[in-house]
Amino acid sequence: MSDSKLGMAASAAILVSIRNSSYRRFAVLGRIKGLIAVVTLLLTVIPTYAEVVPEVTFTGGYTDNLFNDSSSLDDTYTAVSPYLKIYPSATTEISLSGTYTSYFDHGDLSNLSGRAGLTIIPDLKNSDLHLMFSGGIGGRSYGDLYEVYNNWGGSLKALFSYAIKNGVMLRGGGSASFSEYTNSISGDNDGVGFLIGLNATPFGSNSVNIEAGYSFHRYVTEFEIVETGRGQNSMSSLEGIKNNFQMADFSIRYSRPLGDRTGLSATLSRRLFVEQADSVVYGFTVDYLSPWTSMWEGTSLSARVKHFPGLDFIVESGFAYTDKEYIQSLDVVILPDPEDPEAVIEDYVLNQRNDERMAVFVKLQRPFSTGSRLMVRPSLQIRWIDNQSTDLRYDYSYPDVQLGVIVRF
Repeated sequence: MSDSKLGMAASAAILVSIRNSSYRRFAVLGRIKGLIAVVTLLLTVIPTYAEVVPEVTFTGGYTDNLFNDSSSLDDTYTAVSPYLKIYPSATTEISLSGTYTSYFDHGDLSNLSGRAGLTIIPDLKNSDLHLMFSGGIGGRSYGDLYEVYNNWGGSLKALFSYAIKNGVMLRGGGSASFSEYTNSISGDNDGVGFLIGLNATPFGSNSVNIEAGYSFHRYVTEFEIVETGRGQNSMSSLEGIKNNFQMADFSIRYSRPLGDRTGLSATLSRRLFVEQADSVVYGFTVDYLSPWTSMWEGTSLSARVKHFPGLDFIVESGFAYTDKEYIQSLDVVILPDPEDPEAVIEDYVLNQRNDERMAVFVKLQRPFSTGSRLMVRPSLQIRWIDNQSTDLRYDYSYPDVQLGVIVRF
């Protein structure tokens, strides 16, 4: 299939889904449709003037815990993700991507996303200094039941690296981002961040990367009672609410080869809040969809081993442990009505949630290539996830199985 036919086929499938959406989703979907139209146009016109690298990823899987909580709802899902890289010059990359994810039993959780990005790496000839500038804009839209999580946003990033001497590299930069939830009174946020780091290769094949960062985040939080999607109820009588957060991050990564066919990497990181004792955010009823799901402090440790056993197979395995202490959250609890045994009432509580999460995985890949530029990479990944929380709603363990195939043209 040619580049242009591939892009138009993916666009047609996505646009059918858009026409079946409700009016309230148009704000995000309009932006995504614009991105898809641009992809189709570029697939038709750009190959004459630039190098184009199209790619499509097909994914299917099963999860035993759809919402990352103790409800343990399971579902199967499929996803298709067209991805396009365009190189109009040796220093410029344009990226365009989209994903449609479909859930079998929870149709309103199915979602459509799109993103456009630009990266420029100036050619500083014969210089130890290297620069990179990048930016992007994108959005995501869900079905009616979860439309409160429809969002769009953008980001900018500027990075530099400087070779101090052989094997030692100084890195740094800054970033800015914003996100808008088009169907929610809360969750809109923006932020800026800065980082500095050092990469070194001491003692031959060992590689050590040290990085520290500081970031500022501002959230729009309207505390009033509203009837919206899961995890978005709130109340109007809180005082001393802080909407601004500052976070400090530190990480160290170590990697090295273990023989000719195996590589090891391990990362230790620590993040913490600065002056956040009185902060309050909405609850995390749908953990991975919440605008505040990343607002935690704690320690993370992960390790990964990559092995090439032969016959072009690639085997990866590893684990990730995280100790998370969330910002205190405002949650809704359902209680029996003391005056009416057949009725219930809603109450609001401040909740402090601390989690310990462990995930282990193994992944198998086997890339294939033909005489042309076509490359096919099927994969199988199996994960086991265990989460222990001070809030019993988030005590869970479950398996996750994912089959995927990447097709690159």
